[in-house]
Amino acid sequence: MPVRLCVRLSCKGCPLAFATGELAGSTVCVCGGSEALGAWDPKRSPKLSRQPVEANHAEAGQTSIWEADLDGPAAQPGAEFKYVVLDIANHAYVWEQSIPLRIMP
Repeated sequence: MPVRLCVRLSCKGCPLAFATGELAGSTVCVCGGSEALGAWDPKRSPKLSRQPVEANHAEAGQTSIWEADLDGPAAQPGAEFKYVVLDIANHAYVWEQSIPLRIMP
């Protein structure tokens, strides 16, 4: 069964992650211990796609939204993961710090 993941990066919530996500070529990854989630290597992990934020939205310019549908081994219930913003051009990785680990539903 597919799992829909959605990440909202905010300049208020995590300025570094938001700034890194705004760089050309950056992406948000779902990184975990399994091979399907990249074995904790963001370069090998599933990537989320940036979604448009309406220009008239109250948080336009201050928020970015990233989404992906994971299926198969990547969506294994109980798998531990974190989100990471990956900027390959500058070799920058910004890991989420808010909680120890997330658990795939």
